[in-house]
Amino acid sequence: MAYTKALRCQLITPAGEVFDRQVRGVTLPATDGQVGVLPNHAPLVVALGEGSVSFRQADGRSFQINVAGGYAEVYQNVLTILPGRAGRLVERGKLDEAELDSARQELQQYRGRRRPEQG
Repeated sequence: MAYTKALRCQLITPAGEVFDRQVRGVTLPATDGQVGVLPNHAPLVVALGEGSVSFRQADGRSFQINVAGGYAEVYQNVLTILPGRAGRLVERGKLDEAELDSARQELQQYRGRRRPEQG
């Protein structure tokens, strides 16, 4: 496979496709820590935990979405993210106070839905 400077990233929820763009990098919240994915990444399948997925485009714009559970796969320079739950996609640096409050409430809802740890 030839080296490329971008990676196709798709985020698909049960409600439909949320994101499908060429990106320079993605950070995922895996169950065992953060995973960074850059163009030409080796094949990978990872279980997603709870947290934010961050996307960086070549034009410098960054986007973020909160997810909880699900899986992500990297194969042939395509990252497919299939979260169990996902919030609203927002462009970083473009939020006003009302959107920040909404994002905080969304995060609290995710935390409230977490299953108790099995012990």
